[in-house]
Amino acid sequence: MPKIQIGKTKTVLLLYLLRVTAATVCCFGACCAVGALVVYKLDLDFKLIAYICAAIDFLCTFLIAKWALRGVKNSRLPLALAAIVPAMVLTVAHYCMAPSGAGLLVLRLLGMPVCAALAAVSNKRVHL
Repeated sequence: MPKIQIGKTKTVLLLYLLRVTAATVCCFGACCAVGALVVYKLDLDFKLIAYICAAIDFLCTFLIAKWALRGVKNSRLPLALAAIVPAMVLTVAHYCMAPSGAGLLVLRLLGMPVCAALAAVSNKRVHL
């Protein structure tokens, strides 16, 4: 294994943070738009929106972790958990703006690391 060069560490970290930020924005934007379209077209009850948002959170967490881990061979679980921190912050901010029950918030915050861990240990490639 070659020596880690200090000059490349900053670049690798910056690219990782850029990849995580882009994945979070793109994934939540696209999934929330599709979720809103589904609610509108199917004329679903507003009580179901909280559960649809939880499903979107779990899906986005998996996709964000999967996208952030492309090309990473070692230390996948810590990097996957670090990648979902912005998503968890967005979840808490969403709860503060529209409270939907503390139990659902706890379920969402506990389920998101599980989805990231599944993305870290899975061997199947997801092409984005």
